Amino acid sequence: WILPELEVDFSFLGQGRAVGRADDFMGFLDTDWGSYLQLLTDGSKDPVSGRVWVGLVVLSLGYSCGCRLLDGCSVFTAELEAIMCALH
Repeated sequence: WILPELEVDFSFLGQGRAVGRADDFMGFLDTDWGSYLQLLTDGSKDPVSGRVWVGLVVLSLGYSCGCRLLDGCSVFTAELEAIMCALH
C-alpha cells in the first residue's frame, strides 16, 4: 500500500529558546498549521543520570503524557519512541 507523503515544516528550527519564543511558536502553529492535529513529541536523556524520558502533547485535546524508558536507551531511541507513541 502507498502512504501519502509526509510534510515536515522546519522553518522554526534553529530559532533558539529565548524568552518569549514559546508565544512565537504557538502563534506559528495557529497561523500556519491551525487546521491540523498538532502532536508535539520529545525524547530526552539526562547526560549525568542517564535517565531517558519521552513525552507527547496534543494541544487541541489538552492531552499530555510522559514516561521513562530504560536508562540504557539512547536519545535517538527516545525520540523514535515518542513519535511511535504519537502515531498510536
